[in-house]
Amino acid sequence: MTGAVRDALPEAVSTCPHFEAGEEHYVLGEAELGRSKLACRSCAFRYRPVLMRSLRVALVVGTFLVLLNQSDKLFGAEPLPADFWWRIPLTYCVPFAVATYGALSNARRVPGN
Repeated sequence: MTGAVRDALPEAVSTCPHFEAGEEHYVLGEAELGRSKLACRSCAFRYRPVLMRSLRVALVVGTFLVLLNQSDKLFGAEPLPADFWWRIPLTYCVPFAVATYGALSNARRVPGN
């Protein structure tokens, strides 16, 4: 980012090392409290608060889905089928991906739009 553009940003706004003015970016943090950060896509995917919130959503929703979809196998007398062990992690991955996508798509800003 050029020095003039970086100097024009409000004092409370920080940027990731890869941020380029005029490129797609993500506004992360608490803008209303003056603690926002402009980040590139790579840094946005690794932003810890988004990942932790997505993990909590995945644990709650994934557990509900496992109980809803697999309760007959979990609590049944028959042995668990082999495909059961890859279905469980996949059940948790889907809500994690959806929560992360939702948070980042809300924070996404494309210049000129």
